[in-house]
Amino acid sequence: MKSPSFSLRFLRRATRSNHAGAESTLVMRALLDERLGLQAYIALLQGYHALYTMWETQHSAWLSGDLIVSGWSYRSRIPSIESDLIELGVPLDPKKDHGTESKRVANTRSTPMPHIALTPWGALYVIEGSALGGQIIARHLSAEFPCHPHGFFNLCHGKGLPTWRNFQCAIEDHLLDASSRRAITLQARNMFGLFQKMLEGIAA
Repeated sequence: MKSPSFSLRFLRRATRSNHAGAESTLVMRALLDERLGLQAYIALLQGYHALYTMWETQHSAWLSGDLIVSGWSYRSRIPSIESDLIELGVPLDPKKDHGTESKRVANTRSTPMPHIALTPWGALYVIEGSALGGQIIARHLSAEFPCHPHGFFNLCHGKGLPTWRNFQCAIEDHLLDASSRRAITLQARNMFGLFQKMLEGIAA
């Protein structure tokens, strides 16, 4: 596998502290230390459900249209999260207002972005990267909760699925100039901020 391009190395370096901020939250540290309780795990999945419901709804047209034309097919996180919650004994209530938490996440302060924000490759960089890291998290969860499949964190597991390298090839075409790199970096930082805000709200 060839090494990442200058643009991807730039993006990784520019968002390193934001990535570290999300990973340093109490719930993530408890998860990686294999001391996450069941209720905290359920709250974590519910937090991800709210965040992805908000994000996927906001960008639904792009995810099902221009993104595919650009060479990447996005897999919705919602079905796997809902399946995990049901497996953990948390039935989904169709009458419940799932928008409350989504609105709280949406109110997180973010940095104004240029017009390229309409094609949020920077946010997708964070999302697809977190799916790759989810395989490591899934191993920790399997030690804590061996009777559950952890489908959300195992999203990248399986033959024939697009790889992180495939995604890198797709996003490289949108990192060709300094202006695009700045815009996508801001998007990525904002997305890391949404993750961190959600994670900070969970009692480990």
